[in-house]
Formats: sequence, structure tokens, C-alpha cells
Amino acid sequence: MSKVILSYSLFDQTDKKFDRSGHDPFNKNANRYWMNLPFISIVNKLCFPDSETYLYVPSDLKNNPMFFFLEQLNDAKFINLQIVNKPHTGTEPTIWRMAALWEKTDFCFCRDMDSILSPTEVKSMLHFINTNNYWIHNIRSVKQHNVEGTSIMAGLCGFNAPLLKEHLPLPNSFEQYEKFYKQLSKKRFFLDWRKDLQHIANKDGQWGCDQETLINFFIKTRNQATINKILDTYSQPPSNRVAPGFKGRVKRNDYYKLTSVDISTLSNTHMTGIDKNILTIMDKFIVWSGQPVNTSGGALKSLLSLPLPDIKKMNDILQKNNKLKTFYKI
Repeated sequence: MSKVILSYSLFDQTDKKFDRSGHDPFNKNANRYWMNLPFISIVNKLCFPDSETYLYVPSDLKNNPMFFFLEQLNDAKFINLQIVNKPHTGTEPTIWRMAALWEKTDFCFCRDMDSILSPTEVKSMLHFINTNNYWIHNIRSVKQHNVEGTSIMAGLCGFNAPLLKEHLPLPNSFEQYEKFYKQLSKKRFFLDWRKDLQHIANKDGQWGCDQETLINFFIKTRNQATINKILDTYSQPPSNRVAPGFKGRVKRNDYYKLTSVDISTLSNTHMTGIDKNILTIMDKFIVWSGQPVNTSGGALKSLLSLPLPDIKKMNDILQKNNKLKTFYKI
């Protein structure tokens, strides 16, 4: 079986210069990146049994009163806690998710803490793994994903580590990739990306720095033969309108000729071994890929009611601590 890492970063973002309130109902919630921890920890393990969930956190997160929960999840093998002892600025820790690419793994997927896997995403990721021919995996799903700056989504991307290391000149270490980001952040990334977002692109640690680094490293500096090895899934929900200026439903990236997966192809991808009740719960609480959600309360209760060993282990952790029971509304 292939070894898979699902890579996340978690940090206390105190400097919020970017307003996402237009599409993010939890934009001003200080606990937004903690709300899905139990749900993510369970679902990742059950959907990808041979996976590890890496969680990169700065050392100053030890001061957060919820840090003890991360240690418990690490001890219970739900997460692999990676404490990074280095200074950081703003949202810079989002870059750290890429460090998993330099671990001993076959596939690495970078994810956001404020969203959960959907059944479509799992199918797309399994298709990428089973095909074992593409170097980079990507998912886009809403009208906001129809601009050049969203050609690769930082929280919805994945990598075939052996093929990348064989065919693409990767840095020898994550620190060298991080150095590329540092050099890049001294310049403006996209002068014409979206006028209302230009202010984020010229300082270290600004929102979106991880995505801009990805695009510049894996697309803008590569030839078409390399870009053809990017497998792009465009999974737009029927209720979502396309961005202004686009005709019809956009099914492929029009800035770079990425290889697109037809959704009908994914329908033939079998999710053998995944409990159907889990898929039903996932499908109920998420509409589009990368959607910010809060799974504490109803979603988590539904998941915890299933009689599975890993779920029982999570229940034991949560039920023993009143603070966790209150925080996660169970």
C-alpha cells in the first residue's frame, strides 16, 4: 500500500489584514482552526487507512490553552505533531505544510484546517493515487477558483513524491523551498491577479503567500511538459455561478493547460472499505471543496455515534475532559 501524508498547519493568527467575510462565515472566529480537529482526525484515518495526518505548529502555540488536545491526539496516533522552532510572520506557517513532501512518503496532500474532506475530494485523491502517473494533484470547485492566482489551491493540492523527485528539479530540502518563498515575497507576485487582492502579495507572511509560492514554483517557472503532469479536478456544485466574464461552466484551467479530470471518471473510482455512513455525514456538511465549515456539535455528534474502533478512541479522549466536551459541543 502507498504511504500517504495529509499535511496541515495550525497557528494562532492574530494579524488579520485580509477580510474573507464575503465567503467565510467564520472569518472573525478566533477558534476557527481548532473547530474541526476531531472530525478531521477521524475522517482522515478512516478514508485513508495507510495515511498519517501531519500537523505543523509553531512552538509558541504551546501557550494556547487548547495545546494539550494536540498532544493527546499525537499520543493516540491521530496526528503526527510537528513543532517548528522558528520565528514566523503572519500566515507564514501555511508554507510549512509543504515540508511533508520531503518526508518518506509516496503521496502528500496539503489541506486547510477549516475545511473537511468531501466524498468527491476523496475520489479525486484516490484517482490520483491509483493512476500513479501524474506529479501534482489539484482541486478547484467554485467561481472564486477561476482566476490565475487559483490555478493551484494551497489547501487542495497533492504531490506524487517519488515521481516529482525523479523528474522535477526539487530543492534538496524544505528549507530551500522556503528560501524560494522568501525571495519571492520581496516582489509582487501577480500584478494582474485580482485588483482587490494585490495588497497581499508584497510582504512576508501575508494571506495567500503559500498559494503564490506554489504557483510560481510549480507552474510559472515550468515548461508545458511539466504542466501536463498536473491533474486538475474541477468540481463545481450545480448551485454555484461562474465568475463574471466566463461563459458557461468552466471545466478546465484557462490560464495554464492543466490536465482535467472528467467528473464522470471519478464516479468509477471505488471507495472500498470506507463506511458509507461516514461518506453520508461528510457529504451533508460540505458543498464545495475547501469550504470553511464548523463540524463541532451536530456533525461531530453524528460521526461519534458510529460504532467504529477509531471513533471509540476519539470519544474516550473527548468525554474525559469537560473543556473539550464544551468546546466541541458534544
